Amino acid sequence: MDASLTELFSKSNRSKSGVESAHGVAASINDDCAQEILKELPAVGPVTYLPSLEIILAEMESDGFEFLVENPEVHAISDAELLHEHPEPMEINEQLSHTSRRYMRSDSKMFEDYEGKNITVGVMDSGVFREHECFGGRVSEQVNCVHGNHFDGDIDGHGTHVAGSIAGEEYGVASEASILDLRVFGYYFGRTSGATTASILQALDVCIQRDVDIVNMSLGGNSPSRVLDTAVDTAVQSGVIACIAAGNSGPRAQTINSPASAQMAIAVAATYGNGTVTDFSSRGPNPWYSWQKPDVAGFGSNVLSASRHGGSCVMSGTSMATPGVAGVIACLLEHESENPDSKVYVDALIREAGQPLGQSENSVGSGFVSLGNVESYLSTHQGMTHLKRRKGKETKPNFFTEKTIKCELCNSNRIVHRIFHRPDGTMRVRMSCIKHRNLDSNGKLVYDEVEMENWKHARITDKQFLQSLRLCGGCGKRGIVPISSEEIDLPENHHKHVAVKVGCLYCNSKGERRIPLSLHNNWR
Repeated sequence: MDASLTELFSKSNRSKSGVESAHGVAASINDDCAQEILKELPAVGPVTYLPSLEIILAEMESDGFEFLVENPEVHAISDAELLHEHPEPMEINEQLSHTSRRYMRSDSKMFEDYEGKNITVGVMDSGVFREHECFGGRVSEQVNCVHGNHFDGDIDGHGTHVAGSIAGEEYGVASEASILDLRVFGYYFGRTSGATTASILQALDVCIQRDVDIVNMSLGGNSPSRVLDTAVDTAVQSGVIACIAAGNSGPRAQTINSPASAQMAIAVAATYGNGTVTDFSSRGPNPWYSWQKPDVAGFGSNVLSASRHGGSCVMSGTSMATPGVAGVIACLLEHESENPDSKVYVDALIREAGQPLGQSENSVGSGFVSLGNVESYLSTHQGMTHLKRRKGKETKPNFFTEKTIKCELCNSNRIVHRIFHRPDGTMRVRMSCIKHRNLDSNGKLVYDEVEMENWKHARITDKQFLQSLRLCGGCGKRGIVPISSEEIDLPENHHKHVAVKVGCLYCNSKGERRIPLSLHNNWR
């Protein structure tokens, strides 16, 4: 939960007149309980529910906030009015400027005929000047996601520059890709305002509804937002690859915030043309979660791209590095158009194919990515192994909830007792079905066990894992909550795990769940 919300809704925060003011809240919930929550939630005015993201947006006072805090079906709560900005602009040198196309395509032969044709990239930004000649009519639609703001076009030039680096003729890495313009930044009294969490969530919902292939988010905040991070993960699971700017708060460590901190986001650091990380690029490790950030790096210094006034202009920042990576992904998706699992494959490939050039993961993730570097990676033994392992395999967006935890005999959800993350990256899930439990010769329960490779369990969000852990073996209801925990003694090379004592809110039964520490940290 956002710490600021607790203070905001505290009794001491009321006005001198004693009248309480309403505030916008975003809540991540479990969809099968949505109608009940919507019916009972004491909100001020209309409530918006985004079913594809399982998120509620509403104005409320303290009674509504307390209702969400106490409801066990609410996964996370965040400030819907929290502003996210473009990462602070960096100094430029026009004499040293180059296009993203030059560095991000490099000298690739394998992908030289691929320009992102039939691939749609959502640009979540300040708007796009669609009449710029470099787009050639490929800005397919413009959607305003800012409530009460109807300004058309690009309000400050940032979005047009970003879109140009993705799909602009001459500037862009994928010069035949289509752009879906998603304006999330407001325009009030002649100036640009930040993008609220609510407008970004609305734009993510549009991406899912429009079946967008990639979303570029060259924006960020200074605070964590579990609701926003969860929404990004949900969008990725729904088939939208998310490229998000790591931020321009470097070289200090732990400066990557939401939404780049989302588990399934491709958080992009910025480098110079030679692949060396810039001073301004935000650094890891991830300050809120256990997973590594940034994920990759792209060219982001003195980038020449389209101007909202026509012609070109130069900008620097992770905002400029991110669309270059999005363009690379668009080309790879076109190349993999006949692969039934192209998005899962390309998402995994882009995270492995970078060249770190001796730099740390906290600076550049796996390293600088370009079409040339991807080609070089695929020519190695490791790359060929990756290609063989992932080619032709199809992973349903919600395979975990729709298949993995379902009993093969009765199709009901199995109880998840243990999730073990092995040192080799695989994950083993131990389960049992209430209706079909088997005992061995000693009368002990025989568990069902499923093993998942790293690329597969990486597609499961913490929210889905936690929702499965809450199913009670006594009453069959989702009422299990953590009571206390103790770290399990394991060898040094193992991931940290905890034994969690749990109890059911409905039948008061007690039990234990053994899970990774990183997962326990997000269990409320």
